Amino acid sequence: MIYKVLYIVILFGLIGISYSCQDKPQSEIDQELIEKYISDHNLNVTQHESGLWYEIKKKGGSVHPNMNSKINVDYVGTLLDGTEFDSGEDVDMILGSTITGWQIGIPLIGEGGEIFLIVPSGMGYGPHDQGSVPKNSVMVFEVKLNFVAK
Repeated sequence: MIYKVLYIVILFGLIGISYSCQDKPQSEIDQELIEKYISDHNLNVTQHESGLWYEIKKKGGSVHPNMNSKINVDYVGTLLDGTEFDSGEDVDMILGSTITGWQIGIPLIGEGGEIFLIVPSGMGYGPHDQGSVPKNSVMVFEVKLNFVAK
């Protein structure tokens, strides 16, 4: 009888340990990483209701893109450790075909505007590797919106 009780105590103990060791949701991990990045770099950014972080460097004009707009941008994308993974000048694209972080952030500025974005992984490539961007990566972008065609 004592062995059964001991077995049950050990079993429930192991179950409790396994629940307490479960990973945090990726969104919480991202938030901690972003807050540290902001603090370490003394940034003056705003958190959008979506969870995207941004700083408008230049507001730009009155023409703002929508999801169907063809946009032309200059941009640099880096990981939180500063590794540049992509950049482009005079690049044309449809806003709706970009990552969610861009779809939310780019319309905050008008044509000629510039924005700094910190994109949580869920608004980027999420749990998938994409080229040189590892899965669950928070990405940082500096974007200049050169032109908007509606």
